[in-house]
Amino acid sequence: MALPCTKRDRNYCKDATLSQKPEEVKRAEANGLSILRQGDCFFYPVVKPGKGVVKFHRAIDDDLIADEMVISSSGNRLVRGEVTHSEHPTLRLTGWHKAVQNRAIRSGRFAQGNDAD
Repeated sequence: MALPCTKRDRNYCKDATLSQKPEEVKRAEANGLSILRQGDCFFYPVVKPGKGVVKFHRAIDDDLIADEMVISSSGNRLVRGEVTHSEHPTLRLTGWHKAVQNRAIRSGRFAQGNDAD
């Protein structure tokens, strides 16, 4: 059974979500780009990755998996295709999108600088 949700509760949740949105994502949104979100990761469309691609992965973080992901030499994570997570519906990205984690404090192997695939 769901608990009743007051207007104050809804505003608190909205404020909490906004506080976790990185400035980069806010700028992309202000520039008219479509922002998608799955779990703690935001996605916005970018041009095809160019030179400087250094790694190919599927894991975005400990729980988020993409069909295709490249990590550029500058550390940008670009993904396309399906993005899956056990706790969220599958997200389908048409074309390349930049993956940007929210501002929450991280734990797990990616927060510790370890890669996984």
